[in-house]
Amino acid sequence: MSLIFTYYLLLFTKRPLKVLIIRQGNYNLILKSEVFDPKIIVTPNWQVFYKESENLFHLAGQTGLHNNIKSNDYLHYETNITCSNNNRNYCVALYLPWDVFFTDNRQLFIISFILICLVSISCGLLVDEHLTTRRSIVSRIRRGLKSGNFYWVYQPIVNLQSGKIIGCEVLARFKDDYGVLTPDQFIPILRQINLTWSFTKIMINTVLNELESAEQLPSGFKVSLNIFPCDVEQGNVLSLPKITGLMQSKFVICLEITEDEYLDSTIAHGYFKTLIESGFRLSLDDFGTGYSNLKNLHNLSFHQLKIDRSFVQDIATEGLKASMIPNIMELVHKFGYTCVAEGIETTEQEVILKEAGVHYGQGWKYGRPMPILEFKEYIANR
Repeated sequence: MSLIFTYYLLLFTKRPLKVLIIRQGNYNLILKSEVFDPKIIVTPNWQVFYKESENLFHLAGQTGLHNNIKSNDYLHYETNITCSNNNRNYCVALYLPWDVFFTDNRQLFIISFILICLVSISCGLLVDEHLTTRRSIVSRIRRGLKSGNFYWVYQPIVNLQSGKIIGCEVLARFKDDYGVLTPDQFIPILRQINLTWSFTKIMINTVLNELESAEQLPSGFKVSLNIFPCDVEQGNVLSLPKITGLMQSKFVICLEITEDEYLDSTIAHGYFKTLIESGFRLSLDDFGTGYSNLKNLHNLSFHQLKIDRSFVQDIATEGLKASMIPNIMELVHKFGYTCVAEGIETTEQEVILKEAGVHYGQGWKYGRPMPILEFKEYIANR
C-alpha cells in the first residue's frame, strides 16, 4: 500500500523545498510540488491520481474530479482522462469548461473574430465586384454577342397610298438573365467597345436565315438593315457584297445609315458607290436629328430618306418640327428620293403625311416590331 503526503525538505540552509513524498514499503518517491503548481496549469479543475485495481489514490489537485467525470457530471468534450505511457497506474483527469477557455483566450478570439470579419468582408466585396462586372452593360453585351442574347424583330413598312406592305425594318433587341437592354443602352456601348461590325455580321446571318424561311414574303420585298456610320468610314461595308446570302437573296436589301454619328462624305462616297453598284439601296435614317446637310444629300447618292418619328409626333401639336415636313419633301423631290415616315400612330398623322407626298409609312398604326414567327403570321393574314 502506498502512503502519500506533503513534506518540506531542507536540503539547503534557509531554502526549504516543498515536495510530494510517495512511500511504498521501504521506498520513498520524492516529487517536486512545482509539477502540480496551479499557476502553470491552464484549468483549475484537475486531479492527479494513482489507480491500482479498483482502488483510486488521490495524489494532487481537485479531489473526486475523476469520479465526477466518470459519472457524466460534465459534458464529454469538456473533460479528459489520460494515463502515463511509462506507468499506466499514474493518471490525470481534466475538466475545462468552454467559458473558462474563452475567457482565458479572449484576446485570441477577438483577433480571430476581427480577422474572420475582414476575410468575410473581402470575400463579399470580391463576389460583389464579380457580380457587378457580370451585370455591367459592357460585360453583358460582350457575352450576349457570343451567347445569342441579341435577337431581331421586324416592323412592317406600308405604301401610304395603297396600304400594302412593301417591306420591313429589322430592329435589334437584347435580353439575358439580368433582364432587358434597350437599343438606347446597347448601341452606344457597341460603338464604344468597337463591336459594331461583329454585331452587324451576326444580324445579317440571323435575319437572312429567318426571312428566307418566310414563304409568305414575295420577291422584291424590301428589307431595311441599319448600318453604323463608323463601319462605313472604316470600310467594313465593303465586305457586304462578299456575303453570298445577301447577294443571292430574293429581297431588296436597303442599308439604313443613321445620321446620329458624323460621316465623312469624302470617305463614304467611294464606298457607297461600290454598294450601289452591287445592288444595295441606301437610306438616310432619322433625317433631321443629326449631322445631315444638303452637301451630304447630294454627294452620297441616297435612294431614300426617313423622317424621324419626332417630326411625326409633332403633328398633333402643330409644332415646329411638323411644319418642316413640307420642306423636307421638297428636298426629297429635288433629289429624286423616296420617303418613309417613322412613328405613325394615328389616322390624322397618316392623312397629313399622305397630303405632304410622303411615300411610305412605318409605326404602330400598321404594326409593332414583331419576332419572326409573329411577323410571318402577320404577313399571311394581310
